[in-house]
Amino acid sequence: MQVKRIVITTSLIIVICCAWFVYPFLKITTVSVNEPDFINTTHLQAYVDATIVDHPFWRPFMPSFKSNLTDTFPQVDMVRVSLSKNLSLRLHLESKPPWVGCLIDQDIYLFSKDGIWLNKTETFQNDAILDAIPIIKKLEKPQISASNWPEFSDKIYPLISALTTAFSDQNLQIYQTTSQDWILLYDDIIPIRLGDESNIKQKLADFLTFKAHVWKPTDKISAIDLRIPGKLFVHYN
Repeated sequence: MQVKRIVITTSLIIVICCAWFVYPFLKITTVSVNEPDFINTTHLQAYVDATIVDHPFWRPFMPSFKSNLTDTFPQVDMVRVSLSKNLSLRLHLESKPPWVGCLIDQDIYLFSKDGIWLNKTETFQNDAILDAIPIIKKLEKPQISASNWPEFSDKIYPLISALTTAFSDQNLQIYQTTSQDWILLYDDIIPIRLGDESNIKQKLADFLTFKAHVWKPTDKISAIDLRIPGKLFVHYN
């Protein structure tokens, strides 16, 4: 009887192991991304194929696999693994949301808030995304190199945050002059000179007060100067 139990148990183990290797139990068979312009699906699939994820013993190490995946693809914000009907796994990656765009020589570079360059092609054409984030124009490539992006990001963060709060309903376009002054194109046509990043909240509060209580729809304004906190200069046509 004992021998019979051993034989049956061994046979069951062999059958289960064979099925485990042959049938795609808990193996990644589908890979998808939410934004192909940010995460290259071809490179992602090649990475998945090259790892041990198809080996049955990789499964206990899923957290390590996710960590390595985000290290390899820094534009990834979230990794989702779901179970399909045939008990295989679906891998879906969510990219980090764009925070700001930089326009250089008609090419657009999108960056996440932590400074990751998201789009790997400069011919990015998703208008829904571009309309939802500030676009910094007239930048030179050395200004946003990989080595100095953290410093540049820290410099413009207060500016971008204040602008997106003050003008939440507008597509913002800003650029920097040779004198390091920031210019905001209000309604895409009226340049507002902001000066440097200092006292930006006060400057924008001055403008919003002027717009709410002084600016009339019939006024033909050609430019506004906010470089001095507490003062506002308006140029009329």
